[in-house]
Amino acid sequence: MKHSAEFLPGRDGQIRKAFYLSVQRRAGKQKVDRTLTPMELRRKYLRESSRNELLTSLYEKARYAKTSVSEEEWKKWEEVRKS
Repeated sequence: MKHSAEFLPGRDGQIRKAFYLSVQRRAGKQKVDRTLTPMELRRKYLRESSRNELLTSLYEKARYAKTSVSEEEWKKWEEVRKS
């Protein structure tokens, strides 16, 4: 049975969902080790790229920081995501 994830609305939730889906897609049918840190997940499942580095850092902020992803950070993510 696959783990079902729910994400909060807003920029933080969208970043967390994007990271989650990126890891899930790259893992394919492998079971994702949920004990790994975001950096470890990136190294194990995602290609090394500036896009994935930005996504990981934004995910960490959305998940762990007391402040939300800013409008400026969101715009940067949108630009990188579309390119």
